Amino acid sequence: MDLSPRRESHNSVVPSIPVIIFFFALTLVGGFIIAQATPLILPAQASLQAQNTDQLVFILLLIGGVVFCITQGILVYAIFRFRARANDTTDGVPFHGNATLEIVWTIIPAIIVAVLAVLSFNVWTTNNTPREAVNFVNGESIRVMSIGARYAFAFEYYTNEAFTANDGTEQKAVLRSDALHVYAGQHVNVEMEARDVIHSFWVPAFRVKQDLIPGRITEVRFDPIRTAEGFPYRFDADGVIQTLTPEQARLSADEARAQGIGDRFTIYPLRCTELCGSGHGAMIANVFVHEDEQAYLNNFYNPTLDSVLNPPDDPILQGRTVLQAGAYPCANCHILTSLNWNGVVGPTLNGIGTRAARRVGGRNAVEYLVESIHLPNEYIVPGYAAGQMPYFGTSLTPPPGHAPYNFMPENDLIGIVAYLCIQTESGDPTTTTCGFEVNPDGTSVDPAVTREVIEAVTATYRSLYGQE
Repeated sequence: MDLSPRRESHNSVVPSIPVIIFFFALTLVGGFIIAQATPLILPAQASLQAQNTDQLVFILLLIGGVVFCITQGILVYAIFRFRARANDTTDGVPFHGNATLEIVWTIIPAIIVAVLAVLSFNVWTTNNTPREAVNFVNGESIRVMSIGARYAFAFEYYTNEAFTANDGTEQKAVLRSDALHVYAGQHVNVEMEARDVIHSFWVPAFRVKQDLIPGRITEVRFDPIRTAEGFPYRFDADGVIQTLTPEQARLSADEARAQGIGDRFTIYPLRCTELCGSGHGAMIANVFVHEDEQAYLNNFYNPTLDSVLNPPDDPILQGRTVLQAGAYPCANCHILTSLNWNGVVGPTLNGIGTRAARRVGGRNAVEYLVESIHLPNEYIVPGYAAGQMPYFGTSLTPPPGHAPYNFMPENDLIGIVAYLCIQTESGDPTTTTCGFEVNPDGTSVDPAVTREVIEAVTATYRSLYGQE
């Protein structure tokens, strides 16, 4: 092989200035074209935070696209420009560094990184700056809380509506749901807490993500907005979600109501992005964005508030209402055919109204059910792991020294136990073993007796939560 250096005197190694200018112009065009893919690779911009974040993503893709085009362009140029010609057995032209080039390709990336750091910090501070008039409902702020517990999110809305509880005390109504309800234009501030392990609150359409940490209150802020697709859903008279046509979805709120379409909303998925156990993949909730405050009041706030202020007299019906609302993270773990639950982590609740009486010696059915909610690790069904179900307590805050738990008002506890009591193995609610009489249609023969039987057990736990 001929190792003598190849002669390049007839052709310059460096392209001419016009060629270089043309090349860099092409790379800028290529980077801009790549940056146009921003809306194609990301979900719809459903919040002001998403708009701010996507502007930064556009700049990142633009810079990345330019760098990609430059490197690939130089690579292609080098492949063809410096390829070995036919019958050319000489060695390539020797090069030994270029201080100017090394300085340039060090300074330029440093400047880019510094600029991106400033832009990123500006977006972060803009997205997380506290807003005034947060969570406004009927002209007043309310507190919105997200509780993360394996394997579901639950949401609590601490209203300013006062009512008299069963014990005669004045309390503020707390609404609960398994979905987060907000409206377009609302300044939303959600306080969050995990009751077992670390979870993470992530709504891709809002471009917000925040961890839920046991023993700490964290916050996430966002401002939902109307997207180009509008509001494609509404509830029918039976509360079933209906999908609207694209034309109906894009109408203004006044036009939709004038045409008899009514209040509309859109739905975005909320996911846990922190591995929290075997049911992590099922820890998904929905965020309902109502088109305006009136739609929010009509379809969520007012009906839910009414159910809290005016619950059914029958504890069984009250329990069904509470469980159907998804106020507690039960559906993701348990099977309960009457409510279409299909969980796989915990034992089935089908037939529990019969089995509860013989589950643990010395405990009747009501005692077993109440204790299983208060202290779920006291009795573990064979074949299932301990530590999966969160604790529930009947005071708003745990007493000193008590482990964190989910708050469950005693009325809810009584209702849930009453409803579980009619889930018999035969399917006949009258065969319940819970010590109160039930009609064939699954309602209490005497609601007062049903409440009395269960309350006799729940009352024994009040001292545990500092309520006596």
